[in-house]
Amino acid sequence: MCDLTALSLSLSFFLNADQETLVTNHSVFKLVAEVLLSSTPILSSVCGDEGLGNVVKLAASDTRLIVTRLAVGERHRREKMSNEEKRELLNGDNIRLNVVKAILNTYSMHPKNYVTLECRYHLLSSCIACLPSFDSIDLKIMVLKVLEVVCVMFRDVEPMEALECVATTFATCIGEILNLLTAWHDRYLNLVRVV
Repeated sequence: MCDLTALSLSLSFFLNADQETLVTNHSVFKLVAEVLLSSTPILSSVCGDEGLGNVVKLAASDTRLIVTRLAVGERHRREKMSNEEKRELLNGDNIRLNVVKAILNTYSMHPKNYVTLECRYHLLSSCIACLPSFDSIDLKIMVLKVLEVVCVMFRDVEPMEALECVATTFATCIGEILNLLTAWHDRYLNLVRVV
C-alpha cells in the first residue's frame, strides 16, 4: 500500500487549489487512485497485479456487475470474521473515506475534473460498485455525495457510467435480497411440511 504520509502531503498540496481549478497534476491523482485500489480488496482482485494499468476493465458494465456481486458476497463473508479482522476492515474504510473526500473535493472544483479523471480512473463507478461491501455509513454517504455533486451540480456533465453503475448495484442488491427471501421462504415451507 502507498505511504499514507506521502498521500496526505500530496493531497494537502493538491486540494489547496482555488475553487474553480482544473487538475493539472494527474500524478497526484494517480496516487489517490492507487490507494483506493490497494485499500479495496475487491478492486484489487479484479484489477490484478497490473493495478491501475488494468483499471480500464472497470469501465465495462459486466466487470462492474462482477465487482458488485463480489461486494455483496463480501458482506456474507464478514459475518464470520474475527474482531481483529473487522478492525482491519474499518481501518480500510477510514482510508477509503479520506480518498473519497479527495475525490469529492477534486470533482467539485470544476466539471472537467470529473470528465477527465473519471474517464481515466473510473473511481466513482468503482466506489459505487463496491458500496455494498463498505461497512462505514460515513463512507457510503460520502460516495453518494460525490454522485450527487456530479449529477446535480454540473449541467454539462453526463455521468452515464456512474448512473449505470448505480442501477447495476441496486439491481444486484435487490436480487441478493430476493435470493435470501426465497431461501428463507423455502426453509419455512419445509419446516411447515415437517410439522
